[in-house]
Formats: sequence, C-alpha cells, structure tokens
Amino acid sequence: VFMHTGHHIDLAVTLRDGQRVALVRRRHDDLTVEVARTPLPPGPVRLEVQSNTWAYFFLAGPAGQEPARLAKAQSKFLSTEFAGGFTGIYLALYATGHGQPCANPADFAGFDYAPMPEPPK
Repeated sequence: VFMHTGHHIDLAVTLRDGQRVALVRRRHDDLTVEVARTPLPPGPVRLEVQSNTWAYFFLAGPAGQEPARLAKAQSKFLSTEFAGGFTGIYLALYATGHGQPCANPADFAGFDYAPMPEPPK
C-alpha cells in the first residue's frame, strides 16, 4: 500500500464474486478505482512492487512463479504537488476482516525491500 489519507494505491488479495483475486486499487481524493484484477489459484501468493523515478509497477501471481504485471502508476500522483502535503512513500502489510471476524487466515511469510534493476518503461 502506498498511502496518504486521500491518495494511495493498494495491491491486495481479496474475494470478488466468490473468487480469490489480486487487484490494484487507486485512490485520489474522493475517487477510488479498481484498475486491475487477476484470478488466483489456491495456495501462497507473491505480491511485488517495483519502481523507478517515474512510476510504480504492481505485480502478482502464485508463489514459485514469476508474477505478472497488473498495473503501472505514475509516481507524480503521489507527490506533494499533486496530493498536497504528502510526506513520502510508505509500504505496509495488513490484513482485515472489515470489522467482522474472519475465518480465512492471512499469513505473511516474508518481506524483502531491495534495490532492483531498472524495470522496463
């Protein structure tokens, strides 16, 4: 999640119409849009965010396989000039039952943060 109160991007695993999916959701002020979605098979999932100076790239897929690119977002939309008062990029892992008890576990097996080669444009 890249986050500011009114400007953030979510890379998430959730259920849509009874199917487990990975999705990318963008929020800018009062506009929230799901910009990409892909079905996921049962089992562990790999979520990945890559970036360069101009953009963020959101990837997802089954663990053990190379994740597929779901969406690209220009970094300028999370800047101080666009978002107003933006203080920087935050990356966080979270799980939610939306205020309800949840029977499905969310297990985070790892988190890596490392420089990567420049992704394609």
